[in-house]
Amino acid sequence: MAHPVDRERKSPGPTPPAHHPTLIGYTTPRDAIHRSKHFQVDSARLWDMPEQPPPIGIAVSGEQSCRIAGELADLVIAVEPERGLIEAFDRHGGAGKPRVGQLHRVCYDKEREAAVARAHEQFR
Repeated sequence: MAHPVDRERKSPGPTPPAHHPTLIGYTTPRDAIHRSKHFQVDSARLWDMPEQPPPIGIAVSGEQSCRIAGELADLVIAVEPERGLIEAFDRHGGAGKPRVGQLHRVCYDKEREAAVARAHEQFR
């Protein structure tokens, strides 16, 4: 039996693994229920869906997440500046899809010196 997400997709795609979020592919309001080894959603309701579904990004940190993202995501979110993550994403079907980098250590202040001092204080 196909995963419920596949039945709702507007275009054919791979069946998500059991632990993959079930919201990918939903295009109309509906109840979302999910139970897996890692988390459980007993009741969530999607009410207002945009005409164009928003792109779904998946953060990657290794080969398995790169495979899932390459097959299912609209974009990849790299959690570290590691070229191998993007190469793996591309190998698994992500070539040509947008890429986003996640920033962990950013400080902002009106004064540059204050921002630099805070960064050195908090992140060293």
